Amino acid sequence: MRLFVTLVFVVSQFLVNVPVSAQPINSSDVVISQMYPGTYSGGWKDQEFIELYNNTLVPVDVTNWCMHYVPYTGSIGDDKQELACLIPQNTDTKLWLSPHGRAIFVSNEFNQAISTTSDAYFNGGISQLKGYVRLLDSQKQEVDRLGWGNVSDETYLAAIKPTSGNALQRMINNGVMQDTGSDQNDFMEVVNITIHASNIYEEQIMVDACPNLTEYSALPDGYIHDENGDCQPDSCINLDGLQISVPDGYDSSIDGICMIHDECDNLPDAQETIPEYMVRGDNNDCIIEYSPLALTEILPNAIGSDNGNEFIEVYNPGSATINLTLYSIKMGINGDKIYSFPIGATIGPGEYRTFSDSQMKFTLVNSSGRVVLTAIGGKVFGDTGEYESASDGESWALLGDTWRYTNRPTPGDENLSSIVEADDDSASSASLLKPCSPDQFRNPETNRCKKIESSTLAPCSEGQYRNQETNRCRKVSAASSSLKPCASNQYRNPETNRCRKKDVGSVPEAAYKVQSVADGDMVFAGWWALGGVGALAGSYAGWEWRRELMNIRSRLLRLFNR
Repeated sequence: MRLFVTLVFVVSQFLVNVPVSAQPINSSDVVISQMYPGTYSGGWKDQEFIELYNNTLVPVDVTNWCMHYVPYTGSIGDDKQELACLIPQNTDTKLWLSPHGRAIFVSNEFNQAISTTSDAYFNGGISQLKGYVRLLDSQKQEVDRLGWGNVSDETYLAAIKPTSGNALQRMINNGVMQDTGSDQNDFMEVVNITIHASNIYEEQIMVDACPNLTEYSALPDGYIHDENGDCQPDSCINLDGLQISVPDGYDSSIDGICMIHDECDNLPDAQETIPEYMVRGDNNDCIIEYSPLALTEILPNAIGSDNGNEFIEVYNPGSATINLTLYSIKMGINGDKIYSFPIGATIGPGEYRTFSDSQMKFTLVNSSGRVVLTAIGGKVFGDTGEYESASDGESWALLGDTWRYTNRPTPGDENLSSIVEADDDSASSASLLKPCSPDQFRNPETNRCKKIESSTLAPCSEGQYRNQETNRCRKVSAASSSLKPCASNQYRNPETNRCRKKDVGSVPEAAYKVQSVADGDMVFAGWWALGGVGALAGSYAGWEWRRELMNIRSRLLRLFNR
């Protein structure tokens, strides 16, 4: 019991201390308190008014609440006429109905007859016989309804039809307007009508421009409302609409300005991707990626007509095909003439490719000149240096790291050195050559010394052998007569005539033969000792195995007895 009383006390204290302004507001706490439909006829017919009353101790927001009229020929929900609405003068304000305050709706006809201060005006025309007036909130939900005359049904009892010139007024019970849900019980007819003063006041709205942010009365700089009315930062203030993030293909500055992404600041227009044959430079610029290329050979003075026979040769040492559109040829001592490669020309990996004077419309001067291979931008990939007095059919070629003439042009192939032609006096030419070694011979085609292969030598005659050092045949007798005698502990090998050391590891022959040995007395005594030891060993084994031997003996006797 004490626990229950304590709980009731705590709950009661909590309810008492809840602030009035924090209590929930029910729209039904605002009721229609009075309705005057005018007279049946005469000048007072359309002079009408309706009053509302706030039954609570807190103000109620009645902004955009409206009064509707349903004639007796209609039905509830089938509103035939919107009489008037409580609309504030400014969009940033709200209308509040004070606690136990009233709001007034007056017809224009009534206001013309008696000037009043009303909250809303409407055109008169309410029937005195029967009908409804309905109060709807800003969401078009019914707050209260008053019906009169013969409009009752099983679920609703209307108030009585007022006499002409009288009004219907809600009864007061214990200081508040009575609201039992039955207009027949809650309203009475009154003769002396009274229009009360309005208790509606207007209050400026503290607009929250950004519901998702903390109290912004205005849209912050750099923000835009999204489709839900929330404020979102605009990543691109210079683009139309809200950009939650920087769109693909755009870059944003510190100031929120978005520009189309440009991969190459140094090129005109915006480059969304790095162009083909280009790479990223050091300063967000794009530079051409030149593959290695070499200038290897030129033919300034072709045999016969130069037209169509002069050529230049380039070589691709890399592993990828190169587009020659990015390269050009400069000719002349000062490189004052520039020629481009044919449109679309390429060179494959490891390929030597030549271009003739008719293809590129150049002319190689026979007396002196210079050719330089460059790329767009000026990078040099090959330079022949200055050549002079080109002979007929000789090309100016890169051999190793040096440019020199060769009488063996190789267009489209690896360069070769010149062939030196021999003079008519072959004997004098041969006399200038270094003699070959004894085991070599001179190749008549190349004049080079080659080693004599032993497989091509004829076999030696009988009585001869082949010297391994010279591969020459020599007589055995002649060789042996000139040989140095072997030492006393050596002998001469008849096949090789070489001295070899004698084998002294054999046993020398003895001066007497092997004699037999006869048995002595100690031999006989040894046999007796061996027999004694054996007997003792057998006796010890019999003693140790006596039980096993007795069992074996018993089994053998039983076996024989059977």
